[in-house]
Amino acid sequence: MSALQVRTKMPNRTIAYYASIIKRMGYDINKILSNAGISPITLETRSNSLSLTQLLAFLSEALIEARISSLGLEVGKLITLKDFGILGYAMESTPTLGDALHTMGAYHEITGGIWSPQFEFTPNGTCDLTLDFHISATAYEYFFVEEMLTGLLRLVEQLTQYKDASYKELHLDYEKPAHAREYYKLFSCPIYFSSDKTRIVFDRSLLERPCQNRDVETARECELICKKLLHEMASAEISLRGKINRVLLASPANPPTHDQVARELALSPRSFSRRLRELDTSYQKILDEFRCALVTTYLEESNISLDAIAQMVGFADKSCLIKAFRRWTGKNPSHYRAN
Repeated sequence: MSALQVRTKMPNRTIAYYASIIKRMGYDINKILSNAGISPITLETRSNSLSLTQLLAFLSEALIEARISSLGLEVGKLITLKDFGILGYAMESTPTLGDALHTMGAYHEITGGIWSPQFEFTPNGTCDLTLDFHISATAYEYFFVEEMLTGLLRLVEQLTQYKDASYKELHLDYEKPAHAREYYKLFSCPIYFSSDKTRIVFDRSLLERPCQNRDVETARECELICKKLLHEMASAEISLRGKINRVLLASPANPPTHDQVARELALSPRSFSRRLRELDTSYQKILDEFRCALVTTYLEESNISLDAIAQMVGFADKSCLIKAFRRWTGKNPSHYRAN
């Protein structure tokens, strides 16, 4: 594996993502977090960061709790396009599977991902996928690779509806693990452990398969939104309003409470409220403005359904979104989009 933009800290949302999947698998996530020395409260807003050491401690405790060394393979099986938010919509709207994976690589940063894919087409009709990892090599590198191996096949099925997809070859830069038999059950291709680098070989014909929900215009619109989110994440806002928006941007589908944002900004709830009053505003007003701006962007720059938009900005359903949008703008979102 190669390393790109190597990090010593990881976004909270990365661990929060793993925690949500492992909890979905039925394991005691509170016990895992406690044993790893991570407070569940720190994951609530998903905007700050935890150290790489804490991430690895979390994985260590998860492996102990699960009592299966192949946990990464099992986690990958549960990955869905919905886990990627707007990036998932961008991927499924591209013309082909190869385009979808390129899009994932270009904007993977907005999901807090561990790795980004790099593709190279070869003269013999195959495509090599190598991984640029955002962390240095660790004793748990196989976990991240395993999650990616099963996760990619899961995404291939969701994107193309092709259920028999497989890799052509797998070259893995770590020794054969004790649970290697699981690899041979899951991947019907030659597998080479202890290789000089991790490399996944596809038949080019697989990457040329069309995406089931391909739509060039939607893909373009979603990519513009991904670019905007990536830019906003990278911007260094120093105003209080800017800092609040960055907290909200980290978890738009699950917006934090007033007190949670205060804690993120290292302020007491009372001091936070006072600072907002000095700006002649309130947290609810800023939250409404943030949501309105995000919904407006989706309406203007994409044809994503109102049901999906409601989910992505934290509303229970479409009707709640419609009521809120009318309150914010005096308009029905469908009419706003049409005009």
